[in-house]
Amino acid sequence: MGGWLRRRFRRTRRALRAAHTRYRALARPVRVALGVVEALVAIVVVVTAVRLVHARNDLLRARSLLQQGNSALLHGSSGPANRYYEAAGQALARARSATGFPASVIAPVPLVGSPVRAARSAVRAGDEVVAGSRILAGAVADFPIHGKSGIQGDDLHVFHDAAGRAESALTRAKPHFEAARRMLGGPVGAALPWVSSSAKAMRGIVDGGIGRVDTAARAFTVVQRLTAQDTEFRLLFVGLDTLEARPGGGYVGSFGILHFAHGTVKLEDYQSFESLHRANPPLAAPDALAAATATPWSIENSLWWPSFSYSAHAAAELYLRQGGGHVDGVLGMTNATLGELIGTVGPLTVAGYAPVTGDHFEDRVLYETALKRPLDTPRKKFLVDTS
Repeated sequence: MGGWLRRRFRRTRRALRAAHTRYRALARPVRVALGVVEALVAIVVVVTAVRLVHARNDLLRARSLLQQGNSALLHGSSGPANRYYEAAGQALARARSATGFPASVIAPVPLVGSPVRAARSAVRAGDEVVAGSRILAGAVADFPIHGKSGIQGDDLHVFHDAAGRAESALTRAKPHFEAARRMLGGPVGAALPWVSSSAKAMRGIVDGGIGRVDTAARAFTVVQRLTAQDTEFRLLFVGLDTLEARPGGGYVGSFGILHFAHGTVKLEDYQSFESLHRANPPLAAPDALAAATATPWSIENSLWWPSFSYSAHAAAELYLRQGGGHVDGVLGMTNATLGELIGTVGPLTVAGYAPVTGDHFEDRVLYETALKRPLDTPRKKFLVDTS
């Protein structure tokens, strides 16, 4: 019995030694392979980190270019805007390339891959913004406002038709911005600031695009209504002097009637506020204004409240009581805004004056109506004729 156990033990020991030898022979290449894998992972991580930095820089550049394009578009310059949008698209393409291989290898990994996924979401959102912005630029380019002046009394059917096309364009543009906002939902809420910061920056551009679409849609709806063949509107146009500040935009130094009738427009009766009669019956002035002036409340001080809509109701009511008649709405424009408008369609030739440009227009108005000697008769002739 004892001999059998000894033989059995020796055979088991020999088998274990053989297994150990085989294990050592196999372990060496496994260790080598694991070392190679670790090195490759380290290389992938480092390369991905470097490429993500490049992607982030390209995303920041794309955001800056989109902002510049939007600024150009707000000034009616669709050509420069499109060039900025094209450059933004190129920056986004570089960022997209940077999030490809080897970044795509770690993208599915929880937490570690979140910067890659966030960058990809920001790129896709940027592509949507570029697409939507290009549609808006096309709508601006199509609108007949470039190099035009002296449209008074003209047939405005081209404006009516262009406003309809623009509304259709806005309908196509808005889904792009809304899709971009959805894509940024996750990255914006990320815990890692490196992930969330660029997404938040891009979302500001997206939200601005949605706001511009909504504002433009309302504006084009107004244009369509005003220029329709079957409508007639009388709008009280008030010129606002910001050198005498009022909460609603400025002191009403001059006024006129924009008469839209059956697809035409004409600026009628543009003159200084002094040409109106006293309000009859009088309208009670706000307490603070009544305490500050001894004169009855009249149109020049109508924009007393920071809500333009509220002040506009007062202006329309005062205009009616001062003998001007009923109006359908009120449009206020500061001299600075009028200068921007002149800069778009001008320079203007106004009889008896040097060419009128949009540069320093507020200063020009102050000189022509108050500082020069002798003054014109009537005193605001320059502003009346220019308007």
